[in-house]
Amino acid sequence: MLVTNTGQLMPRYYFVVRNIFFVLLNMQLWSTTFLWAQYENVWVFETQRGVDFNTGRPVAIPTAIEGFGEANASVCNEKGMLLFYTEGSLVWDRNGNLMPNGSNLTGFTYNNITATSSSAQGTVIVPLPDSPNLYYIFSMTESELNSNSGRLYYSVVDMRLNNGLGDIFPGQKGILLDSNCTESVTAVPGDHCNIWLLAIARRSYPFSLKAFNIDNQGINPVPILSAIPGLSESTITLSPDRRKIFLNAGVFSFNPASGLVGELLFKPEATGTGCFAPDNSKLYVNGGEQIYQYDLSLGDPILINGSQTKIGRIGSNSYMKLGPDQRIYFNAPYNTQQFSKLGSIDRPNLQGIACQYRAEALTFNDKLFARALPNIVPVISKDTLYNAQLITAPCFATSLTIRPGDSSGWNFLWNDSQPGSFNIADSPGTYWVSYYTAPCTYRTDSFTVGFPNGVLPHIKMDTSCAGIANGRAYVYTYPGDTVGYRYTWRDSANIILSLGDTVAQLAAGRYSLMISTGACDTILYFDMPEIEDRVSFEVDTVVCAGDTLTFNNSSGTYFDVFIWSFGDEASSSDRQPVHSYTSPGIYTVNLVGNGRICADTARLKVTVDAPYPAYFYIQPDSICMGQPVTFYAHNNPTVINQFWNFGDQSGLTATEDTNIVHAYTAAGMLLVTRRLEFRTCPESVYSDTVYVASLPVVNLGDTSL
Repeated sequence: MLVTNTGQLMPRYYFVVRNIFFVLLNMQLWSTTFLWAQYENVWVFETQRGVDFNTGRPVAIPTAIEGFGEANASVCNEKGMLLFYTEGSLVWDRNGNLMPNGSNLTGFTYNNITATSSSAQGTVIVPLPDSPNLYYIFSMTESELNSNSGRLYYSVVDMRLNNGLGDIFPGQKGILLDSNCTESVTAVPGDHCNIWLLAIARRSYPFSLKAFNIDNQGINPVPILSAIPGLSESTITLSPDRRKIFLNAGVFSFNPASGLVGELLFKPEATGTGCFAPDNSKLYVNGGEQIYQYDLSLGDPILINGSQTKIGRIGSNSYMKLGPDQRIYFNAPYNTQQFSKLGSIDRPNLQGIACQYRAEALTFNDKLFARALPNIVPVISKDTLYNAQLITAPCFATSLTIRPGDSSGWNFLWNDSQPGSFNIADSPGTYWVSYYTAPCTYRTDSFTVGFPNGVLPHIKMDTSCAGIANGRAYVYTYPGDTVGYRYTWRDSANIILSLGDTVAQLAAGRYSLMISTGACDTILYFDMPEIEDRVSFEVDTVVCAGDTLTFNNSSGTYFDVFIWSFGDEASSSDRQPVHSYTSPGIYTVNLVGNGRICADTARLKVTVDAPYPAYFYIQPDSICMGQPVTFYAHNNPTVINQFWNFGDQSGLTATEDTNIVHAYTAAGMLLVTRRLEFRTCPESVYSDTVYVASLPVVNLGDTSL
């Protein structure tokens, strides 16, 4: 649902385009000008007046419109059938009946007339973009309302209501959009599938043109402002190409992409209401009962004013309007003795009197004072355009940059779902891009990309193993590439190695490949690298018999098959194996790693120790004090330290395999202990005893005798 600036809700509609791809060359499926014209095929204006152009010539018809006659707007469908009309405060259906909810669109009246019908250019009907049944009615209150003048309202007509005759959408009536404006309001299609609603701010200096953006999301209540020196109360007139705007301050450039008014192009000497020729080359101005033509194609402001030409008479306050038949119509000078008439300029693109002024193009059956013709109906014409191109790449092109036919567009979407105003074609095939261009054309551009002289082939390689000349190089061509290539492979000494699409048994080094098609030749250089991955592993290199070892494989990712040999007739193919040695010794562990082409081997030695008893024997094991005793012991090479305790509070630390001699000075049965320490195995302790006898005591008697 769409939230309006009042917080009310209304349906949101979207324009959906089906991406049906046809290969059509520069074919536009419908005419933008023709579609816009149909919406203005019936004019309703003044009091009970109307003009029907559907027969190809204007025909006066009766209508139900009432009011002072300055604010008028009517709209037809795409077939030219009248839908409804308004003077800004009242809305009539095509049968001339007031819509059920079609009264008092602003809430104001003045001297028994509505609040808008005496507003110069005081109402405009704008079809909602992408919503075929919904229409905005914009209403500007007249200056006679004083403090309530210049208030801009909008209401929404839904043609699905009232049995297809239309009515104001519930809750979407008389919504205030802006205030402090002059009496004029009009609209013009923008360049991004949008419409600009234009009004003039009267309480600013200089006066500013306000441009409100309308798109399929609704109305943006914050306008784009263009300050215009010299601007005051003025009607607003746009050229058919939407690139010029005529105000009482002059003719200015207008940017339909941004809604901004640009530079002053020229200021005509005559002032009043105006109208542009269909080809945008001429401006016609009501200079006070006289129509003046200015030739805008001269470019220079002095020359343009110098081209001023009187064309004929016009009603003093009459507007001019371009009809669907490409003629300009206006109210002829008022005469109480004559019926009211419309005059015309039948060939407005021509210079001077060749434009064919006619004072009596259509007569009405009344003598009413004539002033305003209906406001324009700004319609977004959603055209579709298809364009196909054949693109040929140069010799050995690796890619092509392809761009849409109109780079000024927006919402680019390529066949690979990528956005952006260009894409890269790197292989033969069909590419396409869809996007929008101004004012609202949905385009699809297709590109059939060919590489008749060859897409530069790629060289692919199987690298050489370190120290082995087993590298291989071959040519890869794109699928669908039917070009016949000739190949010449050479080494760095310019020796020909192969004339096929593959060369093998290459060592590491630089090589070249010449590719020829008959029309194109090129040389590609490449370097054959070596596989630098190595197998490796980590493990404890000194262990005790019976310990469980984990072999940590730290090889490169190139290798995916492994064979282990542990040196004791055991093997494994696990990446991270475990193993135990049962016997002491020195074992050589081999790891062989295999990749797609290359293999590598790593080796480590593992020393396995075994526990060794700390046995020893004593000779002799019974002695007298003071006699020496010898301790005989044998060491294993894995012993790193041996500790002796002789039982008499003395000991010895030895690192060598030697016999120990010791003499005791104390008697007794003494415990001798030997403790061995190994590199990895648990320590070993052994004990034995030695008997030490006391020396005999000799009594010699009294030696004094």
